[in-house]
Amino acid sequence: MNTLNDTFLSRRDNTFSLQKIAKSFFEVLSFANGALSRRDSPLLTVDFSLRCRNTHDSIVPQGRHYQVSPLRGEGGVWQAVRRLKSTVNKVSSLRDCAQVEFAGLAKYSTSKKDLARKIVVCLLCVLLAAPFHSCTDTNDGEVPFATAEELLITSFLEENPDTYSEFLALMHACGLDKLLNAYGNYACFIPTNDAVRAYYTQKGTSLAQLSEEEVKDIVYNHIISYGTSKALESPNFPVGRLSMPAMSLRNLQFEFADDGSNIIYVNKSPILDRDKMLQNGVVHTVGKVVEVSKTQIPEMIQDAARFSLFARALFATGLADSVRIVENEDYKDKKERGEIPERVPSKIAYDNGKLLITPVACKYGFTLLVESDATLAAASINSFDDLVEYAKQDFARTYPDETDVPDVTNRGNSLNRFISYHIIDRLLDAADFIPDWWTRPDPTKPASSYFYSGVVLTDYVETLAHRLIEVQKQSGQPVFNKRPNGSFVSLLPKGDVVNLTENGVWHEIDKILTYDGVEAEVLNKRIRMDVTSLLPEVVNNDLTTGRYLQDANYHEVILPTNYF
Repeated sequence: MNTLNDTFLSRRDNTFSLQKIAKSFFEVLSFANGALSRRDSPLLTVDFSLRCRNTHDSIVPQGRHYQVSPLRGEGGVWQAVRRLKSTVNKVSSLRDCAQVEFAGLAKYSTSKKDLARKIVVCLLCVLLAAPFHSCTDTNDGEVPFATAEELLITSFLEENPDTYSEFLALMHACGLDKLLNAYGNYACFIPTNDAVRAYYTQKGTSLAQLSEEEVKDIVYNHIISYGTSKALESPNFPVGRLSMPAMSLRNLQFEFADDGSNIIYVNKSPILDRDKMLQNGVVHTVGKVVEVSKTQIPEMIQDAARFSLFARALFATGLADSVRIVENEDYKDKKERGEIPERVPSKIAYDNGKLLITPVACKYGFTLLVESDATLAAASINSFDDLVEYAKQDFARTYPDETDVPDVTNRGNSLNRFISYHIIDRLLDAADFIPDWWTRPDPTKPASSYFYSGVVLTDYVETLAHRLIEVQKQSGQPVFNKRPNGSFVSLLPKGDVVNLTENGVWHEIDKILTYDGVEAEVLNKRIRMDVTSLLPEVVNNDLTTGRYLQDANYHEVILPTNYF
């Protein structure tokens, strides 16, 4: 056991204040924090008591818990200090105390092994004092006192069992309750008790019947960790896919009701209450368990009966297999073996060797633009044979100098080329085609700082046919290959369906998408495009959140050799 000497306490003028109590607490935390700094990502738990020695009244009950990640350094420690002071601020009986006894016990456990190893720091301080004059002074300009105690996320859920006890039980089952009672920045979409019970009924299961992995999948879909960045609040909900994945490594999708109800949905779950700000993040209450689709995109399209012709062609050409890949396994293995370090010095001279992070993964993504059977029927395509014949005629017009290869699995085949032109080699939800950061890379500045309102924003995306699609924004929505006569292909509302999966998204389009005439009518001009339009790896790994290569937490990124 290590004991801290109490001589660090100031006793000037025989007075003491909350700042001195906080300083005691800070010394306890700092001592243990420093001792743990080389450990493997431990969590530091501090139990402390604070009582009036002359009256023996408990000011803060024994067993009050605070958790601090040592990796956060003094900032994390001071967050815990603020919470202690905000508690003490509310105790009027402290004014009558002549002596205050403060004892603290600090212990840690590693996140990987969850061992109850201990580093014990015991502090028994007797503070001699005159009565308090004020509980709200700022004392020499140090950290200001909190005006109200803020709960950590797990504590908040525990204090509201009528609403959250069912999901809290899931958190306990997979251990996430401990993580969310430590400091960090988390956005949590927590379903109500009724929502969780409805989920059990729908699935014909219960908590007792779920495996540990199933529980983890459910819970992790609802939690997003923002590290050192600010957690997601409702004013920043995107339209469509959120670039920062949930802890399940799956992306969530937001929709805004267009019926005037002001309801926002996350993966089809209505958000009932927004922006409960807590010490380590924000809680949004949802009316349905958030689910993510585990169906791969070819099967997702195949399961939608209205896309039967397109789905048949997708599988017949073998292109269904081309859009199943999720991640570059070679990059993943090198990361796990440490061959690709987490940080690499910048190679730019004026950066002076600044360390930049390397991407966590190298993921693949795909976007499919799909015609329904009804849209194809409008062009007299009523069967698979009709579609094959249409593709042959389109190929003859578009590629007059090339020979149509009979094998439909060959990229030189007319049907294969037709379907390939509908597949973009990056994951783009509707709002991602020309993202908001193009016009406002710095959200603190007005959009007019970056572009003229009359300019038509244009981008180009490459397809698996190795041909470009031109994208413009019209009334806030992307339109494709706008011709001189004003015609274009656009997205149809997706309705009450899920179109996003782990490595892809599909969009229904209102007309047949063809490359016929595009070179002469659309691309016959000087083309300017964002450089990331040429790099699907940058888009698929969400490294385009600003003016520079940054991840979803706005950390500057360096791309290692052979990343592409």
